[in-house]
Amino acid sequence: MDATIESTQLQVKRNDPLLTSFTIQPPWSDAMGELGGEIGQDIGKNTQLTCVRVDFEGVQHENGVTATSLLPFFRGLAQNRSINKICLTNCHYGLFGTGILEILVPFLEQNHQLRGLDMNHSHLDSRGARMLSGALERRKVKSLTRMNLGYTRIFGESAVEELLAALSGYKNLRELNLEGTNIGFNACTLLSNKLHTHLLSVKTLRLTGLDDNKLVRLAASLATNSTLQTLKLSRNPTITNTGWFALSFLLQNANCKVSTLNLSD
Repeated sequence: MDATIESTQLQVKRNDPLLTSFTIQPPWSDAMGELGGEIGQDIGKNTQLTCVRVDFEGVQHENGVTATSLLPFFRGLAQNRSINKICLTNCHYGLFGTGILEILVPFLEQNHQLRGLDMNHSHLDSRGARMLSGALERRKVKSLTRMNLGYTRIFGESAVEELLAALSGYKNLRELNLEGTNIGFNACTLLSNKLHTHLLSVKTLRLTGLDDNKLVRLAASLATNSTLQTLKLSRNPTITNTGWFALSFLLQNANCKVSTLNLSD
């Protein structure tokens, strides 16, 4: 048995106040396949943990640990209500992780402490996107302050639109990362409208996949937005002088609150 996992599990079971973060990452241990359910149950009962990180890279290849073998772990974790940040990296929800996301729906809906949701470098199919959007929309306490979908491949432009629509009531959302995500014109228009009408009050926004039309639409909405301070637009090679002129015009607007612009890779 992995001594690190064994000792960490003991801390979780004891509700150790010194243990506030739990991380599972490669290289994978046999212990996670064998003890996943037990560890998950302990996490579900723990009231000290505030952050759980799971990196799925290599999950189907190392020591027989698969997404299916991790389901008992997530069933236990889903009972926790003290975690305020969850990070699920490198998960292909369409291939093997939809079951994990389905298990986590009650956690996403009912954990009123949740502030940060990080699902970067993953794949999200239409079914997974609908589950995530539905869970976010049904949350009674819109407590999220940070959502990271950076370099997550979301299949279908309508899926991105549904996710953005589900974030409408999140007045405290301060950081939205859609960098590396394929955002279509309709989704960009929806995002722009929400920024314009202050249905989204983010301070930091990261976007790629923009062209001139999308950037012109976004810049127009930001002329009346009073919250956005940091705009990261790196890796947008299809933007030409037309788009950059619209952005430049925005930055000269006295009402524009953007103080940090990042165009580097």
